[in-house]
Amino acid sequence: MWAAKQGLAALDIKWTEGANASFSSASLQKDIAEGTKATGAVAKKPEMRVP
Repeated sequence: MWAAKQGLAALDIKWTEGANASFSSASLQKDIAEGTKATGAVAKKPEMRVP
């Protein structure tokens, strides 16, 4: 365990933000909400089931 801790301490980790650095759950939720307001073709209508 001690060797693992020393190895971890010796690492110089540098993270790159990448293309999704500005991604957030809030922006995803906003995009989905805006998408539901758009009109478009219905891919498949639900079947009407009578019990």
